[in-house]
Amino acid sequence: QRAQLNEIDEELAAIREQAYKAGSEVEVTVGRMDGARRHKGMLEDQKKRNEQEVVESLNRIEQLKVWVKERLQLLRSKEVQKKEKDALKTELDGKLKAIEEELSTKNKDLENKNVAAIDLVTQAAQMKAELESLKSQDEETSRRVMDLGAQVERLQQEITRADGRLAELQSEKKKAQEDEAQADENILRLQSGLSAHETQIEETNNQLKLLNNRYSEARSRLGVLEELQNKLTGYDSGVKTILQARQAEPLMWQEVLGVVADLLFVDQQHETAVETLLGSQLQSLVVQTRAMAQKVVAYLKAEGQGKVTLFVLEDLVNLEKQSFPEKVLTESGVEGSVLSLLKFDAKLEPVYRHLFEQDIFVADWAAAERLSLLYPRTRFVTKEGDRLGPLGCVKAGSVSSGVSLLGRHREMTELSDNIKAVEGQIQQSESALGETKRQRKETEDQLLAGETRRQQLKIRLAELEKEITQLNETLARLKVEKAAEEKEKNTLEEHWNADKTRIQELSQLLSQSEQAHHLTQEEITEARRNLQDLQTRKE
Repeated sequence: QRAQLNEIDEELAAIREQAYKAGSEVEVTVGRMDGARRHKGMLEDQKKRNEQEVVESLNRIEQLKVWVKERLQLLRSKEVQKKEKDALKTELDGKLKAIEEELSTKNKDLENKNVAAIDLVTQAAQMKAELESLKSQDEETSRRVMDLGAQVERLQQEITRADGRLAELQSEKKKAQEDEAQADENILRLQSGLSAHETQIEETNNQLKLLNNRYSEARSRLGVLEELQNKLTGYDSGVKTILQARQAEPLMWQEVLGVVADLLFVDQQHETAVETLLGSQLQSLVVQTRAMAQKVVAYLKAEGQGKVTLFVLEDLVNLEKQSFPEKVLTESGVEGSVLSLLKFDAKLEPVYRHLFEQDIFVADWAAAERLSLLYPRTRFVTKEGDRLGPLGCVKAGSVSSGVSLLGRHREMTELSDNIKAVEGQIQQSESALGETKRQRKETEDQLLAGETRRQQLKIRLAELEKEITQLNETLARLKVEKAAEEKEKNTLEEHWNADKTRIQELSQLLSQSEQAHHLTQEEITEARRNLQDLQTRKE
């Protein structure tokens, strides 16, 4: 029994030694766990549990000693049970050997698990350190990326503003170029207009010169004719005497209407023919009453100034008309009656009817000869003044030179009308000249303003070109800076994304490591519990 007790003591010593080794391993494990930053407390708890287990093991050993003593006492008191104990010892020896083998295996497994736990803690510490470093870098990278993003956005805003300003300048440049082109067109148009005004002024001046010359000539001619008329040049002495008396005392001689030549108007084309028909009757006086006719005759006799032919209206009104046959107007070669081509006052119609009621204008002398045989009492006259009729009476020959009384009267009337027309034309030309000069002045002012405007536009275009060049240079610089900033930002984002991926990987690995460590701790705890159970079974 003593030998058995000694063996038991030896076994207890071995178990105690194993317990001490387990405690040492726990201390080593705790020391390693102390090296890990965030798992120190857990390892200390594990150490405490291990120490508690050691204490419990020692208490258990003491209890076993007590139990052994009790068993020894029981064995001493009960020799009878020796054989049973021997058999039991043999059985227990077999079990103990098996338990010892299992304990050895469990101890080795526990050591491996402790080593694995230490490795996991070390790896976890390294991964946490790396994770903290990456997170710190991630914050710095994030800040830098945000700064670069803000810088790129600022550059983009500057580029946008520069593009907007460039577009405005381009638009203003285009508008200025269009305005310059329009100004050039306006200047050309104004220069052309100014040239046209100069030409028109020159033409108007030339026209005024011609009109003034015509006016001077007409006034000079009219003055000569008026002087002849006022002096009664060309009139017989009797006619001149009565006309001078009427000029001196118009009221006394107001019933003397005038000379046949002065009271009649005919166009120049038929003037010679009419003069031929009238002959000396051109200087006949027309009076209203027989009393005035007697007064004229008495005055001429008293003055001894010759004779005159008189037409008394109050007597001529009572004469019957002796017109030519109407059929003659339809004959070949007839141009019309002489009366139809004359112009005179309506109250003088009896005088001129008496003078021309049998007179017909014909185309030529052959027509006059042919018609004179058909209408013997009618007088036929050509434009040249040759007269045939009444049948048997002929007045023909060359056209007389000089100005007749009838022609002088017509020419004076035409000159008066012509002078009035020329005066109107001169007034219109002077008005047009003034208007043209005013337009020329306006055109010159507009041309000066246009040239000033064009010069301003050229200066503005030069300024715009300079500003556009500067803006293009600024845009090019901003785009280069933006490209560099974007490149740096993209590079940082790539590194940032890689760091984020690594952080996720490390977080997953750390989570897996913690899970593995937790499982290892559970396995260690289970192994220790199994070891304790085996130790209990061994004891």
